[in-house]
Amino acid sequence: KQWYQRRVRGNTNGIKFRGSWKLTTLFPRDKEIPEHFKAPPRRFEGISSLFLYKKWYQANVNVESFGNDLGLLERKSANNFSVQDFIENYDFVSRPVLITDCTNGWNANNEWKKEKLLERFGDTLFKVSDRGKKKVRITLNQYFHYISSQHDEDPLYIFDSGFGERIPELLKDYEIPKYFTEDYFEVLGNRRPSFRWLVIGPPRSGASWHLDPSATSAWNTLISGHKRWLLYPPNFVPPGVFYFEDEDTGKMEWSSPSSLQWLLEIYPTLTDDMKPLECIQNPGETIFVPGGWWHMVLNLDETVAVTQNFTNAQNLDRVCEDIILDKNGFYEAFKERLLRVKPNLKAGFEDFEIIYSQSLSAFDDIEFWSPHVLKVCELHNLSIKHTKEKRKLKRADSNSENNGDNNLSEDGDLLVTTIESGENPVFFVGDKYVVKFYSQEYGGENAFAEESATYHKISQSPFLESVCPKFLGTGKISIPVPEE
Repeated sequence: KQWYQRRVRGNTNGIKFRGSWKLTTLFPRDKEIPEHFKAPPRRFEGISSLFLYKKWYQANVNVESFGNDLGLLERKSANNFSVQDFIENYDFVSRPVLITDCTNGWNANNEWKKEKLLERFGDTLFKVSDRGKKKVRITLNQYFHYISSQHDEDPLYIFDSGFGERIPELLKDYEIPKYFTEDYFEVLGNRRPSFRWLVIGPPRSGASWHLDPSATSAWNTLISGHKRWLLYPPNFVPPGVFYFEDEDTGKMEWSSPSSLQWLLEIYPTLTDDMKPLECIQNPGETIFVPGGWWHMVLNLDETVAVTQNFTNAQNLDRVCEDIILDKNGFYEAFKERLLRVKPNLKAGFEDFEIIYSQSLSAFDDIEFWSPHVLKVCELHNLSIKHTKEKRKLKRADSNSENNGDNNLSEDGDLLVTTIESGENPVFFVGDKYVVKFYSQEYGGENAFAEESATYHKISQSPFLESVCPKFLGTGKISIPVPEE
């Protein structure tokens, strides 16, 4: 891994892979490799390591047999599947679907075969994925040479967001399927975030668990090869994924094992009702992933695909909830430009902003919520180490320092912090408890049922219970609407 990091993450102008990252680093380009470096690996009898074996297995396992398609994700043929049917039964209700026959007549079916791509763009640099933050580029000739001989645990794969601008002729080889032609982010022009990618990868490569940017929806069309897709619905963080708030940006981030590592180490521990929705994507098939759905992909063989993210009438509210948190004025710029071409959306934006501001102001009132947080603690017999006279709840001052009990404010009162959650308020009680309320006003009943069921399932798995917060209980409480 260190050799890989030294060579790949310091490179921006192409790599000639020499069979291992050590040789690639020590002997770049066409430098001759001394004979003693070509000797076979040394073997040591009587020494074994489960850790090293797992690393070796992940770097060498044949994943062609890793397919798992139980037919739970519906397949529809574009030949008899209308746009209206798609909107009403899938896009509007945030439901994934596989669509066949979208690629009929595409030049990409022939022009994106390996031989054709090498003939047309062999010396062209493409951006490859990397868990570091540096952009790594490699020519197509170098990349296909790399994937023919590599044995990496998490192989590099081309995930290029700029191919359309640098190589516009590739855009002529495919068409946006008719279901996804509405895209409100088009009004942003050059300010639009990355939204389309050319994706090429070898077996064992793929995308680890993630959410698509800005809560956008996505379509992904596979030209060749086979992909295994795994999906979890919104608000269900995949087991083994660390989901957290970045202290600097305030945005939610996540950390996940690689696709293959997750399938080898996490997936076997899951009960059937905890496993994700899965499918195998075949050549010529297009998968629709609604915004907010967690998804992960493993390439079962050598694959070539194209994917785009989009915003339309069905996911506009969800996207606005995400981008309104941006501190660089992205939401305002998007709204202004979209209303120029779709003035009929003005009332919708006004309604969204009213609901958003009301939810923030109502849930930010710590004086109003304090007695209700206290009541929940008492109903569940949660020890907060104070007599009733001392249990005055206060909002934490982010600038104050507390050198004593983390549950106490400077004047000895119980310390409670509030999170701006948008619809369902969440409170930290000291550093020990979390209290969350679900509001009927904002459809919280469904979220309450889903999260309660999730924690019930977690309690049935010793492994998940050991890595997740302990679930202490649920209940119903009547809370009056705060006065204006």
